[in-house]
Amino acid sequence: MELSKLKAQFDKDYCANQTTREKAADDLVFYWITQWDDQLLNDSPLKYRGEFNVLRKAGRQIMADLRLNPVQPDFKPKDMDREEGADLLDGIYRAEDRSLSSQEAKDYASQDAIVCGFGAWELYTEYASNNAGDERQIICRDWIPEANNTVFWDANARKLDKSDAMRCAILKSYTEDGYKDLVEDLTGERPEEVSPSNFSQPEESYVFPWASTADKIYVATIYCRKRVKDKVY
Repeated sequence: MELSKLKAQFDKDYCANQTTREKAADDLVFYWITQWDDQLLNDSPLKYRGEFNVLRKAGRQIMADLRLNPVQPDFKPKDMDREEGADLLDGIYRAEDRSLSSQEAKDYASQDAIVCGFGAWELYTEYASNNAGDERQIICRDWIPEANNTVFWDANARKLDKSDAMRCAILKSYTEDGYKDLVEDLTGERPEEVSPSNFSQPEESYVFPWASTADKIYVATIYCRKRVKDKVY
């Protein structure tokens, strides 16, 4: 897919839920920083502004309940004769789910979901070992900070869990040195300098600047799904 088309799709997804993301960001500020950060309260006649922060206590209680009673997937086979295969998948998934990085990603996503209603993590796989011939792979999770501001789902997705989305973009910002390290890791060559002229046109989409003036460069990892019909004889 051409870069210009990808950016045009990102614009649509960016605009589709912008209001929801802004409200989620306000909820994060309200929960973690201050409950008095509101323009409507600037003219309040109260001399003393105290906070009875019941939200933080309620949030800790919900997180504690989730840790004590975690949500677990249960694989169900369509063919009842393959019950053993479903049990094997249950065991594999739960074994990989106990890793430290996966637990951190789940806790962070659950915390954001409780506070602002939007949390996410990124699934990826890696080889279990570096031994030659060992093709075993394990499922890992990577945490996504402030998913409400960095995860952009397909504008046409309607389900709550976004399982009907045909694409998803995860946005990360880099400094110039961080961007150079990323390019070197992906291509094996380290660029001498970074300038907007190095980016394919357009350097800026209709609503989102990819190379900003604050020495930040935005890189999006875009996942796409495509339905392919095939016949098996």
